[in-house]
Amino acid sequence: MFAHHDGPEHEAVAESAVQAFTPVLEVFRGQDDEGGAPERTAVIFLATLQGTAGLVACGVIPVAEVGPVVDDVVGRFTDTAR
Repeated sequence: MFAHHDGPEHEAVAESAVQAFTPVLEVFRGQDDEGGAPERTAVIFLATLQGTAGLVACGVIPVAEVGPVVDDVVGRFTDTAR
């Protein structure tokens, strides 16, 4: 999903990114937010999870707390999407 977009594998990378993003996007489709932009919400959700992974990797979030933190992120975003 975060792979490069140049080179001979470009089409496969692009297709894989779409396949990876689609299920996340579907969670937010049909939401009734002010902007009505499920794509934007899905990107922000993925960016939040990516940032969380970075914080775990550098030790800011202890590994033992990953589950509860991810549960909190998912809960907050899915509550917002309802």
